[in-house]
Amino acid sequence: MRHPGPDELVDAALSTRDPDPGTEAHLRGCPTCRAEVEALRGTAQLAREGADRPLQDPPPTVWERVVDELGPDLDTGPAAAPAGPGTVTTLPSRRRGPLLLAAAALVVGLAGGVGIGLTLGPGDPEVPDAPGAVPLVALDPGSGATGSTGLAEIGGRRILTVALEHSAVPAGGYLEAWLMDEGATRLYALGGLTAGGPDRWTGRFVLPADLPLDVLDTVDVSVEHFDGNPGHSGESLARGRAT
Repeated sequence: MRHPGPDELVDAALSTRDPDPGTEAHLRGCPTCRAEVEALRGTAQLAREGADRPLQDPPPTVWERVVDELGPDLDTGPAAAPAGPGTVTTLPSRRRGPLLLAAAALVVGLAGGVGIGLTLGPGDPEVPDAPGAVPLVALDPGSGATGSTGLAEIGGRRILTVALEHSAVPAGGYLEAWLMDEGATRLYALGGLTAGGPDRWTGRFVLPADLPLDVLDTVDVSVEHFDGNPGHSGESLARGRAT
């Protein structure tokens, strides 16, 4: 089954034209792609609703609470230079995936041809399996879930491959891959996994060049729900090393 690429999903979510019949038919039968389209629409709507609202400076107590929460590792001194696009400084525990970032960009720059695609789609060149795959270990040994993850550099891009088998997903749910630190306090959403057969789920993701894998060194696969919440559900199935 061919899944629409990121550009097609963005077009289905935000375009004012009649939807492509093939994409529309696919969305009716694919909960993973349909969830990405719904998330894109929700993000775009939030951006539109907030466009005309005046920005207000938060009270000093807000920053004080942030410092208290992040602890002594947070550098509160002046920055030497603004962080560039895609730079990860402090990763929140609730993070939107690459397609949601695309939606936010498209709301303000659709006419300028803005495009972001970090999840490899069916239209991308075939990526060979990464050598030295690392096992994904089920957090519940009785679940029978098995899998692997591998990291490879293809054409100057870091590609992370995630595969999970023997993992039944409850009705109304889907699987999502994440990167996290050892303490599971900092998360980076990679994206949803695609059903590749009975109880088999796979995904291949392009990692930003500046994503700190020395910190976010753990791959996590979780069960997520179509509840409008982009954060981690807390229902992790398996984990493994990212490198």
